[in-house]
Amino acid sequence: MAITVALALAALMQITAIPAAASDEKPTMLMEPSRGPVGTVIHVWIIGVPGEGQVTIAFDSKDNIVQTVKPNEWGDLTASFTVGTCPAGIHRVWVRCTTCEFYAPFILEPSIELDKSGGYVGDSVVVSGAGFAAEQELSVYFDDTKVATGETGEDGTLGNVLFRIPESSRGTHVVKVVDSAGNSASASILTRQNLTIAPKSGAADSEVTLAGTGFEANASVVVYFDGQAVTGALTDEKGSFNTSFRVPVRRPDIYKIKVSDGTSTYYEEFSVTAGIRLTPQSGGVGCYLTVEGSGFRAGLPVTVSYDGNEVASTTADVEGSFEINFRVPPGQAGEHRISASDGANNVAAIYTVESNPPPTPELILPRPETETASNAYFDWEGVSDPSGVSYTLVIASDANFSNILLRKEGLTQSEYALSEGEKLPPSKGTPYYWRIKAVDGACNAGEWSVPGTFYVSSPVLPPGLVQPADKAKVTGRVHFDWEDAAGAATYDLAVASDPDFSKLLLLRNGLTRSEYTLSPVEELPPSQGSPYYWRVRSSGKLSQWSPARSFYVEKPMPAPELILPASGEKVPPRAQFDWEDVGKPGAVTYRLVIASAPDFSSVLLTKEGLTESEYVLSEGEKLPPGKSPLYWRVRAERGSSPGAWSPARPFYISSSSMPGWAKYSLAGLGLVLACFVSFWIGSIRALRLRTEAEANEYDGSKL
Repeated sequence: MAITVALALAALMQITAIPAAASDEKPTMLMEPSRGPVGTVIHVWIIGVPGEGQVTIAFDSKDNIVQTVKPNEWGDLTASFTVGTCPAGIHRVWVRCTTCEFYAPFILEPSIELDKSGGYVGDSVVVSGAGFAAEQELSVYFDDTKVATGETGEDGTLGNVLFRIPESSRGTHVVKVVDSAGNSASASILTRQNLTIAPKSGAADSEVTLAGTGFEANASVVVYFDGQAVTGALTDEKGSFNTSFRVPVRRPDIYKIKVSDGTSTYYEEFSVTAGIRLTPQSGGVGCYLTVEGSGFRAGLPVTVSYDGNEVASTTADVEGSFEINFRVPPGQAGEHRISASDGANNVAAIYTVESNPPPTPELILPRPETETASNAYFDWEGVSDPSGVSYTLVIASDANFSNILLRKEGLTQSEYALSEGEKLPPSKGTPYYWRIKAVDGACNAGEWSVPGTFYVSSPVLPPGLVQPADKAKVTGRVHFDWEDAAGAATYDLAVASDPDFSKLLLLRNGLTRSEYTLSPVEELPPSQGSPYYWRVRSSGKLSQWSPARSFYVEKPMPAPELILPASGEKVPPRAQFDWEDVGKPGAVTYRLVIASAPDFSSVLLTKEGLTESEYVLSEGEKLPPGKSPLYWRVRAERGSSPGAWSPARPFYISSSSMPGWAKYSLAGLGLVLACFVSFWIGSIRALRLRTEAEANEYDGSKL
């Protein structure tokens, strides 16, 4: 069967025969396969070899004899040989006998081998190969990622090019080698999932980091510790992820960490040991220090020592955990050893005592010798310290701070506003004194700031808000208006997205007028169902903030489309103006403006509150005739929310009192009347002619 297939294939091959002597007999050569890599076994069949003697078979070169065979009595023979190392390309299989010489082509294809069938991300892989172009540069690809380069030898071989498996998802990937001549060969390699954990042992609540590679791409990963789900992650497109978790409370032992991506699972081991955690890890003498322990023997006493001296004791619970606190005893700054022991387990941690106090804050508000409201607001420069900072605020009625009126400790922000119950009475000419100091997380207190002075003024009523009205709906650049306040030098305006004004959107201080219109860069976006809030206070004599009002910002109304007068039209002094409705009738009003300049710097007439989308000038509003154009425009208004102006349109005032439309109507009426008169005259003439004809006919019949 194999010979039959080979004969059929070889019949299609081109065989070049070179006669060695004159003969009418031509042998037939059959070869299979016709192409393949180094190491391919080639089978050759030759039929009808003339004469007697040995037949030699050579590869590539006539002198490179790979086999010598003697034909049988009919001149037939078979031979096989293995293709040796050689560069890529077309090679010749030569057949020579005493009276003949011919060959068949063989195409050598490149091939590669990997020293391993699979591995983890980062593992090294060695590639070797043959059948490439001689002495050519080549590149090694992992899927589509270039991972290594090399060169072929003069025989087309590739010797031990090393690459590392790049980040890739679990499964089979293709390693491809391509030389500069375009010859290529591929092989498959399997990426296996792997997990790296650090550390591999620790106490309960210690942090463990995980780095996974070779998992399913874009998959949800769940991490379990001793069967308990502790964290999750999402792998990237290359099957990698990073995450961390804290070790759950467990007795000292070895536990399994399981990672599952839904289709496969990976396990690692983690050893839980006894351990303690300090809160804080650094601080000052006298600060409270909390020691939390886990992994100790359940129900047995635990002793806590500070630099070898017992400072506290407790009993571990049923899970081997405990928590105890004590004050840091006097000692020098630096590291101190905290240890916990139950007789079998003895673990330690380091506590650092620091003694550097934080910097002294600088006072900002109230400014010296200024007045403030009874619910005074205090502000100072914040300071920092590695252990954290809190502040102590003191207010007194004397410069020596012997009569303390208020003391606030543990303030975490560098500002404070007196509450309703902490309001100060009016000064009546006598100042108040205040100062600040910072205290770090190690209980080290800094120096007091230089005292500041301030006065509390008699209550000043806040300004009354005018517009927008409460819950009003406005558009565009909001205009705020409020009542003048007695004794106010300037005003402060605040706009926020919440009623507590913790989310300020705008704060304008020092406004000299009791109104303000938002600039284009301050324009508020539409409310989308959630209101904005605004309030005002006066300064000079500082008042409290006014009660807040809410308002909504809607999308601005479109500009009306103008109808009459048309652009450049001449109209009578009592002109009629008409435009398209905007919105539902009755829901909006209109403002009509007529000016002698296109920029409306010279306004001749303004009509506001128009409920209809048209207006005819009254006798007292007549416009004088002229050769220069006038301009008009209209906008819609909803309450205090104006829409966009229509484009300005020019028109002229004629000396005639009859509007253009009336002239056209009168001309049309005249034309109709002329047609009617012509018809009437024609009808009379026709009637007369008919009468005369009938009379003539009557006279003829009578004769």
